[in-house]
Amino acid sequence: MRAPTAVRRALALVAALIMTSALMACAGAGASEDQHPAAADGYPRTIKTDLGDVTIKSRPERIVAASTNAAEIALSLVGPDRLIGVPEWSTEDRHSPFAAEARQVGHTVGTVANDPEQILALNPDLVLITLAHDTERDALKVLQQAGVPTLVLSHFPSVTTDALADISLIGEALGAEQKATELVGQLRGRLDAVKEAVAGSTVKPRVVFISMWLDNGPYATGPGTINHDLVTLAGAANAIEDAGFDSSGYLDPEQLVKAAPTHIVTLDSGGVGLDKLTNGFLKNPALASVPAIAKDRILVLPDRMFSPAQAGIEGLELMAKWLHDPNAAREVQ
Repeated sequence: MRAPTAVRRALALVAALIMTSALMACAGAGASEDQHPAAADGYPRTIKTDLGDVTIKSRPERIVAASTNAAEIALSLVGPDRLIGVPEWSTEDRHSPFAAEARQVGHTVGTVANDPEQILALNPDLVLITLAHDTERDALKVLQQAGVPTLVLSHFPSVTTDALADISLIGEALGAEQKATELVGQLRGRLDAVKEAVAGSTVKPRVVFISMWLDNGPYATGPGTINHDLVTLAGAANAIEDAGFDSSGYLDPEQLVKAAPTHIVTLDSGGVGLDKLTNGFLKNPALASVPAIAKDRILVLPDRMFSPAQAGIEGLELMAKWLHDPNAAREVQ
């Protein structure tokens, strides 16, 4: 028996209303996604750091990376398109393995400590900085008072694991977690390979790592630095500790004699070569008895090999090979 006509019409009307409501709901959902596309990317998000939480409302598209380590990490994760400012240092090939990418960024910036207003003038939606000095803390206050989300790395990496943690942190802030996870995994694999390669060595070289050559002599890196950590990971001992160093500092000839390194590793930031780099320091007759100098065991590496974006792994690989393989090249351009 068929339902009365009035009932059939009522049911049809209800069905039509249900269909219309469903279509409107779908349309409304689509409109909502169009109006708030960042929601699909997990923004807004709050990043937890050593110095407090940072809330980022939408995926950053105008990023200023005001410190070299942050710039290299950001470039390695998202490339140059989303960055609008990087340090000039990062654009030079001898300093950074990401110099080509950095030169594609629209602006170079000075240190955040010297000119936070220069950064604000670029209208960034995220600033990445590293606190290395008290003056940077003052600049940080200026950025925060201006309402600019600022992700702060509390210090330059002092061990390799710090550098890996910084990659993960910046990856989270930029919405590049997968790329960061992949990069950290690759670097950990290379790090483990070095550890395995040097584990069976019966000889432990004594290394002095010189990071800078200044007018008053070499600046040697001691405990509490990533270079010290890399020397240890390469299966060597940091001989500078035997000269009484418990941190980094200037090294005079007498201290180098006391350290008695079997090997010296030095960075060539200017690309000038060992002789010009040391300005004759190593030819001092008082140093003739130093084993590394007497046997010409001096490795020269460009500082781009110790990129924070790669946790210094490339430099570690070359250093470990040279320390344990007498036929390895001793100067890398």
